[in-house]
Amino acid sequence: MIRKNQTKKKLEDQVHKLVVQYLKLRYQQVIFRSDGAGLKLPIGLAMKFKNIQCCRAWPDLFIAEPRKNFAGLYIEIKKDRDEYLRKDGTIRQDKHIQEQLFVMAKLQAKGYLCNFGGGFAECKNIIDEYLSL
Repeated sequence: MIRKNQTKKKLEDQVHKLVVQYLKLRYQQVIFRSDGAGLKLPIGLAMKFKNIQCCRAWPDLFIAEPRKNFAGLYIEIKKDRDEYLRKDGTIRQDKHIQEQLFVMAKLQAKGYLCNFGGGFAECKNIIDEYLSL
């Protein structure tokens, strides 16, 4: 039986894959790095990978293309806007979302643009707007 969190993760992985496919097709010269959404690793390798990471809240996608005053673009990919926004438009107080905001603030202080992307369309718009700067 698939639990709610597994379904949510699968949807987020699908959005992530669509975003990567879009980047490869639309912006072939752009250098980017994805965190490997949906990757299934053996437990030993997963632990090794976890131990070499900066933090759990690192954004999912990095586009290594400077634009205007920004050194690059980071996007934290979500399945939809409801995952990080409340109905009133404010950021959710969920512990993990707050951890992600903290990391994004540190990256912004270093000159990167950082955004949450809720769903494929929103991620696509963020990418298109950034790369047109």
